[in-house]
Amino acid sequence: MIRLFLFALFFCLISVSDADAGRNSTTELEQVKEERQKLVRIRKQLESKLGLLGKELRKLDGALVAARSARKEVSGKISKIDQKLRELRSKKIDLKDDIRRQEAQMLKQSVAAYQRANRQPGWLDTFAGVSASEIPHRKTMLQFALQSQEQERQAWQSKVVELAAVEKMEKLKRSELALLQKEKLQRERQVASRVAEKRKMAKRVRKDVHLKKQREAQLAAQEKALHQLIKGIGKGLLGSDKTAKSLSPRKLKGKLPWPLKGKLVASFNSRPVATRARITGVQMSPRSKKAKGLQVKAIVGGQVRYADWFGGYGLMMILDHGDGLISVYAHNDALYWHMGDWVEAGDLLAEAGSTGWIENVRLYFEVRDKGKPVDPARWCRK
Repeated sequence: MIRLFLFALFFCLISVSDADAGRNSTTELEQVKEERQKLVRIRKQLESKLGLLGKELRKLDGALVAARSARKEVSGKISKIDQKLRELRSKKIDLKDDIRRQEAQMLKQSVAAYQRANRQPGWLDTFAGVSASEIPHRKTMLQFALQSQEQERQAWQSKVVELAAVEKMEKLKRSELALLQKEKLQRERQVASRVAEKRKMAKRVRKDVHLKKQREAQLAAQEKALHQLIKGIGKGLLGSDKTAKSLSPRKLKGKLPWPLKGKLVASFNSRPVATRARITGVQMSPRSKKAKGLQVKAIVGGQVRYADWFGGYGLMMILDHGDGLISVYAHNDALYWHMGDWVEAGDLLAEAGSTGWIENVRLYFEVRDKGKPVDPARWCRK
């Protein structure tokens, strides 16, 4: 009776746990949906104030991101073919070595067979003092030798056929590589053209006093919009079960890694070139323009609370690390996570680029503590 009662109690606890898990999952999805709608409204309010200049910027950013994405895709295909060609070359070398060894072995066997053929017939061996019982054994060994030669010839022929197939595949891949290299050159030209269009626009803005005032007004409005956006994010993370597993970022203050391998080109609260507005974060230039050099990584684990284009900030991502700490990553060319996603420290977030009001490849990085911008150098290690 007691066992039956315990089993029933255990079953009830499991049912309640499953029900709670289902409710938590549903609640989390509803939270994400509600917050996404709220942030979309904030972004639309910003975009309604962009004017013609801001709309032109967004169009140019879209074209630039598409061109760089196409170039990256072609580069990825080229890398795969290069890897395949290396594998084929290695295989071809191994096959040629095998064929040479087999040919040497067959030559050795042919010489031995020729020498055996010039010896006296087996029945004369008896007159040479060879035991009669040994003669059948020698004949059997000769048969084995002939069978071994045939197997060697078949193995050699198989390797020759395989080598021909590898060389044919190598030729095909080289032709494919040549076409992709031409396409990559075309994509490079497209990217250069889009970059030139953005720089031409920036130059026009710098020369035109009216346009310059428009841009300055937009930058000020976007700073307020970013503050509103972060304020609109809310106080708590979505999905409370995740927060308990993460270490409080405050215990890591001053020890966090920088999000990009590079150098600071504009420090906290400074005025970058071509703008009179002070920035509430820092600008970073990548050490290398290669794919790995452009990687933007999470300084600490957290939840993605925004991942989209945001006016002069370009493609921007905001992470909420809990305990009132938020980090912002802007001017990217690609974003790899969506709102509501959870990331760990060191996860690849984005690819540094030149979207928004920026001409060169940069990362705008900001840290906010309880809504207030603070110098990232106080949080990231020297």
